[in-house]
Amino acid sequence: LTFGSTFAHPMKVRANSTLLGRTYTLTAFGEDLHRDTVVFREVKGGHVTMPWKYGFGMTWKKGEKWLFGVEHSQDLWSTYKDVNGENDSSLVNAWKTSAGIEFKPSVPHTTRGFWSYFGKMHYRLGGYYSMSQYKLKNTQLPEYGITLGFGFPLRRTRAGADKYIQSMVNFAVEWGQRG
Repeated sequence: LTFGSTFAHPMKVRANSTLLGRTYTLTAFGEDLHRDTVVFREVKGGHVTMPWKYGFGMTWKKGEKWLFGVEHSQDLWSTYKDVNGENDSSLVNAWKTSAGIEFKPSVPHTTRGFWSYFGKMHYRLGGYYSMSQYKLKNTQLPEYGITLGFGFPLRRTRAGADKYIQSMVNFAVEWGQRG
């Protein structure tokens, strides 16, 4: 059984901002012609404050075949501040909960043959549900999805008298939806 956690404190990042608003008129030839500058605001040497983030999770390994994991994370976007020191009203606190399982058949590495290779692979399945940091028309956007993955083992290399290193090529597919 393994427990883990992550944490990121708010961070100030230097930023510049330029806001330019103009009015245009259409010429007889269908081209836009600049008429007037309505607004021009420039901030140099400002700061953007990125949000607090934290998460925690656990994995449980049962023998050499099974691995189960769950994770929860939270991003406190309500603490975000733009270069003018203001909060963005369309950003709200976000969270995500994920769970997954990995299965590794127990075919010995000394077994050779085409079909034995599939017994050495890692098979993964997972899913997640979250609420994004975006709030549109007074509704926070949910996200959800499922994931499918495979670990393809490469040739083992000797790393000592009785130790080996096993590299793996991982492939994953995700299907999901936001909103």
